[in-house]
Amino acid sequence: MKRGVVLCVFLVLLFVALPLLGACTKEKIVEVPVEKIVEKEVIKEVPVEKIVEKEVIKEVPAEKPARILKIGAQYDLTGPSSAFMLPARYGADDYFTYVNDEGILPGVELEWRWLDTRLEPAKNVPHYQSHKDWGADVVMVQMGNDAVIIKEMAGKDKIPITSSGSIVDELYPVGWAFGVVPPWDSCLVGALEWASLDWDYEKEGRNPVFATMKLDIYRRVEDAGHAFAPKFKVDYDFEATYPRGSTDFTPYVLRMKDAAPDYIYLYGSFPDHVAAIKEVYRQGLLEKAKVISVAIGSLPAIAFVTALGPEIAPHVVMISCYGSLTEDDSGSVFGRELIKRYHADDQKFIESTLAGQTYQVGLTQAMLTVEGIKNAVELVGADKVDGDAIYAGLEKAKFNAEGLLPPLEMGPEKHYGVDSFMIFRIGEHGELTSLSEWVDVPTPLELAEYMEK
Repeated sequence: MKRGVVLCVFLVLLFVALPLLGACTKEKIVEVPVEKIVEKEVIKEVPVEKIVEKEVIKEVPAEKPARILKIGAQYDLTGPSSAFMLPARYGADDYFTYVNDEGILPGVELEWRWLDTRLEPAKNVPHYQSHKDWGADVVMVQMGNDAVIIKEMAGKDKIPITSSGSIVDELYPVGWAFGVVPPWDSCLVGALEWASLDWDYEKEGRNPVFATMKLDIYRRVEDAGHAFAPKFKVDYDFEATYPRGSTDFTPYVLRMKDAAPDYIYLYGSFPDHVAAIKEVYRQGLLEKAKVISVAIGSLPAIAFVTALGPEIAPHVVMISCYGSLTEDDSGSVFGRELIKRYHADDQKFIESTLAGQTYQVGLTQAMLTVEGIKNAVELVGADKVDGDAIYAGLEKAKFNAEGLLPPLEMGPEKHYGVDSFMIFRIGEHGELTSLSEWVDVPTPLELAEYMEK
């Protein structure tokens, strides 16, 4: 009987010990929140009752935090050109978010913020200073004239500036400012060339007459018009400059009427162009003239049709350095996918943005800014990126912006990227029809050399 009890006890002990014996051959790895691994090593080949556990703490390096690089942006978000710049802001926001989401910049995470200029030049300096105090590594401004105001300060602080549009004073002398598209005077020369190609000299028996009307923030553009018009056999016969906030364009158009223009080149903001074109129509100039606008791409073209009326819109063509977001082969697949990815719950926004070209303005400026940072990381490593490295990175920028722009290339003496544009006609329902291939424009240096002759 006692033997049976002893045997029973022995079997029970054996049953309990067997799992422990099996455990002697295994290691247990336990993750703990303090980023250490606790490894339990069990001493082997000893009597079961003497099994002990030895705890070994091994330090595991925590993942290195990303370097934060800051982008300070200042656009007109509530002022006269806000209808243009708000979609542009969304384009920049979406691309910066995409870069962080996809890990486009190894070892770097982007932070950015926006300040509102209301299209008031006086706000550029305090906004820039605020971005600097915040620790901005790059500053994005709306246009080249904004960059001119802070260019010298940025050079001293070694903070690169990017702008969506360029002017000569921003780019030369070469400094810490970089623009996406060519200066407006280069675009004007391209428009003169297009007018000469569009004009039927044999039928008309004379040169076309070209007139310009511009917002006062765009300086010196008319100098290029006077210099290059003879080259393209175009008579550059009228120019007018109007102040910001203008709503009555009657005096300018009445003076323009005496010149009897065949092409009227406008550059300013969307509200300016609507008011000016309506006055041009009222004065009967559109019976023979075509209006070339550089603001139409700021909104879906249907907005111009709605604002002007279907009887006026067909007389207007637009200059654009940006490709479209249309569903056909010419549109940017990347641009469409980005809009749908980050605005999936806003079908109205998707439809209106795909029909226009403003979203591309901010998106491509953000792409240029990121390209400069990416090149800087490759040059010096994420930990050592500073203003000098980003400046060097922007000068090395070379890409085609996923079909949103013609090929873009910077250089030490060329701080803007795009050298061409397209001309589009607006249909009565807002559809855009290309009237040209990419039209090459002269560089500012080429302009200067030609104008000195």
